[in-house]
Amino acid sequence: MQKQDKVESPILSKQTSIGEQSHDLEMTYKKLSYLANHLDPYQGETHDQTLLNLLQEFDLQDDLSNPFTFTNKLLKLLDEVETKLKSSSL
Repeated sequence: MQKQDKVESPILSKQTSIGEQSHDLEMTYKKLSYLANHLDPYQGETHDQTLLNLLQEFDLQDDLSNPFTFTNKLLKLLDEVETKLKSSSL
């Protein structure tokens, strides 16, 4: 069995009030979605500054060398944020 990597954004780790946390989660989800929709990991490096900033923010820049790892980590982050958003809206 392989050990599953725990991928969590520093934004998701912050201790904030529920309203702030919900807003942070929504912004994080939008940023990750933008990254997923505008970056093709099979193309390798990007020169788009917005994408570069997002890669750095979520510590994904080194994973572009392996598109499978990059995609896996990005999907895990999106899933984690979506789960937290759903649980915070209950």
